Amino acid sequence: MSLPRPVWKGHLKISLVAVPVRLHEAVHRGRRVELHLVHRGCGQRVHYQAVCPRHGPVPREELVRAYEYERDRYLELDEEELAAIRLETSRVIEVEGFVPAGSVDPLYLDTPYFLAPDGPVAAQPFAVLREAMARAGVQGWGRVVLAGHERGVLLGPRGPGMLLTTLRQAWQVQAEEALWAELEEARVPAAELRLAREVVDALRRELPVEGLRDRYEEALLELIRAKLEGRRAELPAEAEEARVVDFMEALRRSAEQAR
Repeated sequence: MSLPRPVWKGHLKISLVAVPVRLHEAVHRGRRVELHLVHRGCGQRVHYQAVCPRHGPVPREELVRAYEYERDRYLELDEEELAAIRLETSRVIEVEGFVPAGSVDPLYLDTPYFLAPDGPVAAQPFAVLREAMARAGVQGWGRVVLAGHERGVLLGPRGPGMLLTTLRQAWQVQAEEALWAELEEARVPAAELRLAREVVDALRRELPVEGLRDRYEEALLELIRAKLEGRRAELPAEAEEARVVDFMEALRRSAEQAR
């Protein structure tokens, strides 16, 4: 498999130490199957036109970005104003502190990147920093500017390299307290808890990440191949509906099956 091209190059800075590094995307952003809208019959892909409800079609040069500050009222912002406040892409990942590995709430974790030393000279100092974090059991947090936006980041050891993950801001995470406040304190019967623990303990196993799949996407690929080949698609059978049974009885059967 070919190495993904770096999306960013710069320096990892911890205190007075700066090491040349590069960032690579760790996950694919797109979908395996992309569908488009076409005109039925002629098969031509359709295009959308900007239309003003008052004046009709609007040419591209007359479009401007705007902020809706009240319902149906917009403040126009021209490109020069937006360019003036745009942050220059930073060439430094500034580590400002360290936290115990795994202590950051997963809700704040956004996009992962592989972080690697950039060039042979950077290999040893990069390895020293990575090993220091690994032995201390910590992850570094800091910030970087990517594509004009300042992002908080979390980074830590991963194999011979590091994994850097951009962080969501607090306003992006939904408040959960109100949801949990609605839940009544439920009684947990000892017998049911014992059976539930039996089931949980019996099902301890590794997560087969290589086997994770999207059955809808697989069926879509099969449908596309079948239509291209002029044959009938082999569609998956419908899943059997789960029958509602007594909770205690279901636990008992599950525990017996797991033993």
